[in-house]
Amino acid sequence: MSAVVDAVVITAAGVLLTVTVLHNAGRNGAVVNALHAVGLVPQWTFFAPVPGTQNLYLLYRDVYPDGEVSAWRVVDQMDTYRSPWTCLWNPSRRLRKALHDVVTRLPYDQAEHTELFKLSTPYLLILNHIAGIPRLDGAVATGFMIMGSRPNEPARMAFCSELHRL
Repeated sequence: MSAVVDAVVITAAGVLLTVTVLHNAGRNGAVVNALHAVGLVPQWTFFAPVPGTQNLYLLYRDVYPDGEVSAWRVVDQMDTYRSPWTCLWNPSRRLRKALHDVVTRLPYDQAEHTELFKLSTPYLLILNHIAGIPRLDGAVATGFMIMGSRPNEPARMAFCSELHRL
């Protein structure tokens, strides 16, 4: 009896594994769709239910006492090339991840309500980070911009802040 139960369990697990692979490879047939509709076929999006589709960049510029405005500069760490070794040793990952998380959590849908938007936690965290970047040139104000880019498309501005005194 035990051998029969073992065979049934192994066969069922093998069928579900095969159906899962077929479903995630995009080969959906009637059986695969039926099992997926019942919830027996998982999708392989465990760690990224909504995968990223664009690269995000945080840029800033400064205003000097004479009124001159600097060129936009990318916040380092956001666009750093990552070598294959970063899967083993990546000490700057935490800062990049924190910046990415804060940038994606900005309430873009509330951007027209300027005062509320400027008091949101993500906005204040970004402004605090930008204001804390060491400067040697005597800047008196700063502003930041968030840009997004997709492969084979030009970068586009997602948001541009007003200037803030340092």
